[in-house]
Amino acid sequence: MRSLPDPHVLSLGEPQPPKQVHSVSVSMPTWDSVIGWGKREDRVVSRMQTVYPRFHIHQVLQDLSAIVRKRLNIADTHLDCMLFPSETTAQRFVSQLRAKDAKKTVVPVTFYLPDGVSTEHARWGRFVAVIYDRDLHPQARKTWCILGDGMSSRHGEFCKGRIDFMHSTSSNSAFQTAAPYSNTTELAPAPWTDSARREKQQIKKQIAELVTSEKPGSKNVSPDDVFLYSKGMVAINYVARALLKTLPGPEYNGAVVYGWPYAETPKAVEMAEFERFTLYGRGTARELDELEALLKSGQRIRALFCEVPCNPLLESSDLLRVRALADEYGFVVACDETLGTFVNIDLLPYVDVLMTSLTKIFSGASNVMGGSVVVNPQSQHHGTIHSALKATFEDEYFPLDAITMSQNSSDFVPRVHHSNTIALSIANLLSSHPSIHHVHYPTMVTSAPLYEHYRRRNGGYGFLLSMIFNHTTSAVCFYDALDVCKGPSVGTNFTLAIPYAQLAHFQELDFAAEYGVDRYIVRISVGLEDGEVLMERVREALRAVERLEGAEAASGHAKL
Repeated sequence: MRSLPDPHVLSLGEPQPPKQVHSVSVSMPTWDSVIGWGKREDRVVSRMQTVYPRFHIHQVLQDLSAIVRKRLNIADTHLDCMLFPSETTAQRFVSQLRAKDAKKTVVPVTFYLPDGVSTEHARWGRFVAVIYDRDLHPQARKTWCILGDGMSSRHGEFCKGRIDFMHSTSSNSAFQTAAPYSNTTELAPAPWTDSARREKQQIKKQIAELVTSEKPGSKNVSPDDVFLYSKGMVAINYVARALLKTLPGPEYNGAVVYGWPYAETPKAVEMAEFERFTLYGRGTARELDELEALLKSGQRIRALFCEVPCNPLLESSDLLRVRALADEYGFVVACDETLGTFVNIDLLPYVDVLMTSLTKIFSGASNVMGGSVVVNPQSQHHGTIHSALKATFEDEYFPLDAITMSQNSSDFVPRVHHSNTIALSIANLLSSHPSIHHVHYPTMVTSAPLYEHYRRRNGGYGFLLSMIFNHTTSAVCFYDALDVCKGPSVGTNFTLAIPYAQLAHFQELDFAAEYGVDRYIVRISVGLEDGEVLMERVREALRAVERLEGAEAASGHAKL
């Protein structure tokens, strides 16, 4: 297992990890900088050297888009451009924009290398640029974020170095161009073979072995039951669309999200266009009672989506009861286990489909995206779901991304165990501090017995925790004083903190608060740094809070 230097905060806008083109986190070192990002203030946005790839357009893709605009002679500043790895992914984007306003310009343009190039160049030396009216940008940005289908930065680099050898074709004849250079023998060989099939198969094999249930009589999961996608949200979207396409009958055209989900998950389920969608965002027994009453009344659903544990509250859904309802009423249970991990919890006995963002702790290095879906071989829906996913599957996982993911994940198991140990110690430290109202960690929430039921024999309680302070000013003080990396994402090898609601729900803070996500909640993802050094960083931030609260008490200005 790799080791890291002492934790420390980075400057605003610096990639995390620093000096890496493909970093998937960016430094937001103060509470004010997170607010500034939420408001898209130029003082913050202009400092960003990178951003989480689904939240913003990576600089590599911005550069490639500029080349595309120049090549297509697009001088109109009212037209914008987004890039996709294939015609299929681009068409999903186009459909969303045209549904918003069919009269606005939305034109896909395919760039491709000519005949005669190597198989790898023919397959990966192509992409689709969607040219669209800038009035549609809010919908474009939303779709880019929710579907996650956009081109990866490594794929963008590959195509940027070869675009002068590419032709372009489009339904708009003005966008049909010939390659400026025709001597493709000048192309450098692709730095992989067979679309990185070996590395992709290794990832699938690793996941299959880790996810197989410990329960007696359980079937081993086959790598063929594991599907790899370019991002975690892409995996969730593929599952939602597959389940919609395989309805047992029209009365099943509905979906439920149970428990507090990742911000984009319910939006993805809605975008799949189920006729009925319900969010039971508190994940309580009462909400399951409501669902059961609806089912008993004759209403049917196709799927229930959930997370174990959920982000950032770390509560666990009652999968035992959910499984019983699913068996009785014929719906599919699709669970995101990203925070729980294959190492810590054993969920296959209760779910039909498991979804994971491999971007997080499976990779750990914060320099590549990826997602996976596991279809439970013992699910009564296995054949239907597997066939639907296989029928719609396209390998859009860029080879260099897959190779990076395979390398990063080689020490996944010991990294999880290390983070488990340190996170539990930090949770215990925080829960005993008088300035903190509550700590959210699987051992400290109301659903702790459920998590314990799912925990593997050698599993721990995870790398993620959140806290709510007694005073709002204390939360801001703690975050600003905490000397660790700060910004989006979780599961990184370096410890990473963020005021979660301010980042993920800035435009819907009241809505999130209704479901228990306090607007001043602070989340910490524990990394691989030395445990005692990290604990001292937390203690020092708490000492800053104590000094602030003492000064506020003396002046009578403490804020609740």
